Amino acid sequence: MTPKSTKTVTSEYSDPAIQEILRILQQMDNELATFAESVRFNGDMLGEMKKSTSEIIQENKELKRDREVSKTRVSSLEEEVISLRSPRTLLSVRVSLRSVT
Repeated sequence: MTPKSTKTVTSEYSDPAIQEILRILQQMDNELATFAESVRFNGDMLGEMKKSTSEIIQENKELKRDREVSKTRVSSLEEEVISLRSPRTLLSVRVSLRSVT
């Protein structure tokens, strides 16, 4: 990550202590700029993860709904099979077959 602040401190001060303080302040400014960029990057990544999580949650809801629909269909088919196995249904199927032949 590149620091946003790349200003160089030039000083009219000849005192080495003041120049050292200015150099330290410049270094801190650069470090803060790098940190701010890192925070922005992490915020962007967090936003992407949140978006992905929302999509996964939505997909999961759809899968649960599909599963419930499938369970309902299976139950309906089971009931239909049971009704087809009943003696009355079997008798009517045999009678229908005899009348066809």
